[in-house]
Parts: sequence; C-alpha cells; structure tokens
Amino acid sequence: KTPLRSNKVIDSYYYPNQRDLNRAHTADWYKANRPSWMTYQCDQQTPSFGYTYSWGAYVPLDTTNPEVRQYLLKTYIEPALAKGYHSIAFDNVALVNTDKRCGVWRDGKWVQLFTGKSRDPAHTAEKLDYIGWLAKEIHQRGGQIALNAKIDPKQPEQTKALIDLADIWVDEGGFSDS
Repeated sequence: KTPLRSNKVIDSYYYPNQRDLNRAHTADWYKANRPSWMTYQCDQQTPSFGYTYSWGAYVPLDTTNPEVRQYLLKTYIEPALAKGYHSIAFDNVALVNTDKRCGVWRDGKWVQLFTGKSRDPAHTAEKLDYIGWLAKEIHQRGGQIALNAKIDPKQPEQTKALIDLADIWVDEGGFSDS
C-alpha cells in the first residue's frame, strides 16, 4: 500500500487498535514465543479477541507492556509514517472493555489487569494512557492520530479526554443506528 498524494485529503494508515496485524502470529505463536504479550478473558484461557473474521482473528496485545508498545510502534506505525502516510488511523477504540480483557500470563503467573467487566476504571485509565502515548509518539514523528472511537454516554468526561487526544476523530457508531 502507498499513501494517497493530495492537498485536499489527509491520508491515513489503517491499524486495528491493540492487535498484531501479522496473521502468522496466531494465539499459538504467541503462547510459544511471547506468552506475556497476549491478553486473556477472566477464565485465564480464552484470548480476548473481541473481533473475529472468516479467516480467524488478530491477536489481542497487552498495551500496558512497554515491549508491546515498542513492537507496535516499530513494526506498524514508524514504517507507515516513513512511507509518507500523514496519519495513523486506529479502529475500534473504546473506553468500554468490549474485548473482555482481563489479564496476562507473565513468567507462568496470572496477572489480572482488569475486571473483565465492560466498564472498568482501570481499563479506561489504561486506554487513555495508551492512546495518549501513541499520540505523543506519532506527533514526535510528524504525523497525526485518527481515532475511530465510540462515545460512551456513561463516561462523558473520559470520552471527551479520549477525543481530545485525537487530531481526527470519527464516531464509531456514527454510520449506524447505534
């Protein structure tokens, strides 16, 4: 893929938030190679995929982990900006824990990060921290951050904080009745 060259359009590189785009990096691959990077639901066995497709699912990554953040930055974001994309567009950004993220396995021990419930203050705080970190990193490299983010009417202040982190914001539910 190459960026669109236009003075009237801001091109963007699509990235499905908090997931590894490398389809060869399956859940089994992560279990064998980087077991502490994949997030699970509270049963401690089911990856917190959130979205599945006809071919499978992108692996959900633990964005509280600094190594994961650097991997995403170096593998997807920096190369896209170096190709000439002006913006990185993050899809499926939500303060609500729609993926039922709960925890990770680190050194063979379960580490609970979140409750797994849809509204969890720790999950919301982590999402704001992660998106804030992304915005800073992207801005330092001369790019913009676009968020396809859901409005959460039960968290208006946090939703405003999320939207304020974006240079470009699209309402995830804006093209549907939801």
